[in-house]
Amino acid sequence: MMIGRNTARVMGILAVMTVGRADTLLEQGYTALGGATPPPPPSGIAQNHVRFRTEALVYAGDADVIRLAATCVKIGRYGSPLTLKLLPADAASAEPETRTVPPGETVEIAFSVTPRTVRRLVVDARRNAYTLRCLNGRLAFPAEIGGTPFHCIRRAAPIYFFVPEGARRFQVKLEGEGVGEVASAKIFLPGGAEAAKLSTLGTFEQTVTVDVPTGADNALWRAEAARIPGQLFEDFTISFAGDVVPYVSESPTGLLAPLFGTSTSAVAWQVGRDPAPDIKVRLHVPLAENHLRLAFSVRGPNGNVVQEETVDPKRACEVVLNLSGALQPGEYAWAVSAIGATDRRTSLRREGIWVLVPRPKQMTADDGVLCNGKPFFPRGLYHVSPEDYALVAAHGFNCVQTSAGVPPTKERAQSWCNGSVEQAAAAGLKSCVALYWSGRPNGSEWRRQFEGIRAHPGVLAWMIQDEPDGRLVPLEEMARSYAYIRANDPERPAYTCLCRPTTYGRYGHQTDYMSLDVYPIGRAPITQIAVSLERAQHVMPRVPFWFIGQIWPWPKKPNVTPAQHRCMTYLALTHGARGLMWYSFRDPGWYIPEGNPPLWDMMRAVNTEVAELEPFLLRPNTWEKAVPVEGEDAVHVSLKRTDGRVCVIAVNPADRAHDAVIPLGDVKADTLRVQFEDRSLSLADGVIRDHFAPLAVHVYIGSER
Repeated sequence: MMIGRNTARVMGILAVMTVGRADTLLEQGYTALGGATPPPPPSGIAQNHVRFRTEALVYAGDADVIRLAATCVKIGRYGSPLTLKLLPADAASAEPETRTVPPGETVEIAFSVTPRTVRRLVVDARRNAYTLRCLNGRLAFPAEIGGTPFHCIRRAAPIYFFVPEGARRFQVKLEGEGVGEVASAKIFLPGGAEAAKLSTLGTFEQTVTVDVPTGADNALWRAEAARIPGQLFEDFTISFAGDVVPYVSESPTGLLAPLFGTSTSAVAWQVGRDPAPDIKVRLHVPLAENHLRLAFSVRGPNGNVVQEETVDPKRACEVVLNLSGALQPGEYAWAVSAIGATDRRTSLRREGIWVLVPRPKQMTADDGVLCNGKPFFPRGLYHVSPEDYALVAAHGFNCVQTSAGVPPTKERAQSWCNGSVEQAAAAGLKSCVALYWSGRPNGSEWRRQFEGIRAHPGVLAWMIQDEPDGRLVPLEEMARSYAYIRANDPERPAYTCLCRPTTYGRYGHQTDYMSLDVYPIGRAPITQIAVSLERAQHVMPRVPFWFIGQIWPWPKKPNVTPAQHRCMTYLALTHGARGLMWYSFRDPGWYIPEGNPPLWDMMRAVNTEVAELEPFLLRPNTWEKAVPVEGEDAVHVSLKRTDGRVCVIAVNPADRAHDAVIPLGDVKADTLRVQFEDRSLSLADGVIRDHFAPLAVHVYIGSER
């Protein structure tokens, strides 16, 4: 473990960022930010529909009560209430005070506080949204690139942020969070002129760098998100980095910020796979002018102090804390505090954990999965009732999602949640065990159910959680759940389903396999699969993934067609999927064998093909690429090698036919057999020339010289 002085990095902002003109230093290590009030925005919307868990800051000045107006905005069928937890001012104090707001209701809430104290308020409506307003003081939300973004859904109002004195430039990131969900945004100078614009049309995110004009620093700026005409406007996030304070408020007089903020590159990391994580400490105001220093401490798995150090903030405004050396698996606790001139710590303290886990034994060196020591390529289904296990096995599937026991919650009473590992094994199916059906991850019931079946040979993998990124489950909770599995079952891997491509980089560390669900049919081009899986490989290159594909229809949208299913299957394989799962066989709105018989027949045919290709699919791609064809379309191609043979998968995801010329690089083969089509192609010039019907797939196999 090292926290060396060489890890401090100088950033230009520190020398020019001052306290006293547009901000007020508060007692506990926070600052109240202000400045000239910008002109009112033209929009008549006053509040955003904020979504997911965040930790806001509230302050009521000399008052001994903080009064809030809160609304829980119902999204779809979700029934979660809005929960507000006021954290104690002192970490050693009593439990947080909690208030709840039922879906669809607006409530005025009062919390008793000590005057002139900033309090942290944990706000969470799970998948519902909320509006929140402080009636007698300030309320600010974090909005940091690499940290917690400001996340909203369907309704956008202006937000205000502070650009400190001497700032030169900062970055703004806009993210469109779901399949086909896009947004635009504009950034406005203090005088109301437009400084920048962003759009996620055709991409998941856009980041722009904004240069700060002379005279526009030490002031409030404004950001506004908006719908793009004709596009789906749902989830979006805005976040900031650089010469800017990464907090926002819906009121120009509502901004607050701590003196410093922390972010970490990962919470869990796997031995031999991931680099050790770090903490970045960013100073929002210069501590030296307030006679403060930064103190770091790290404790190891046994509670012993691994390292302590203080850093003089006059040298840098970003300090990086690194872990290094030979470390043992376990949990490491870190803390960052501000220390006064007499070495007395202020109440401003940030802390967190890192968890080091071993690699599971049932994984190959190239990230394939093993089942009881034998290579295994998952062809799985979600939501299968025990009475359908034999049908599913006969259709070519080799694994299903099962429970760890009888699910205790009412909403998990459906028959597909009650299938056991034993029942699946009797039908010849391996189990991806949905531990989260048994209770909150890493909770007592979750652990009890895990312990009851952990030795069963029918277990293929442990599913920690379903879409934790969809409601921002704390990374620490995911990391501890992952570490518990790794400590108590050193054999079988864990996997976690993720639904938001913009969160892959945060949640991907806390699992052995990411399992990525992408459901474009009825909402977005089928190429959204390629874009999502390529993003996973870009931001998490060391973490393998399975693909969860769509066999269900979005409300009021048509069924998935057989051609779309085959195209999605091979598109996922082309872009690196190491396993295939399909959502879902049964739900209250469908039962695939009866509701979509043509698709069900195609699933059997595709399973037969995938099984034939398994010797290749057990290997990672040698390369993958998109070969341009007419217009903006492309044929997506990958190459796999094994035992002197090559397999080329080529997919046309477009709704129109194309002729493609596919260069194969160093492939040394004279002829390729077109699998499943009873024909062959010559490779005299090292390229494939072939015709692709809409949504067509061709698989080419040959022996290399």
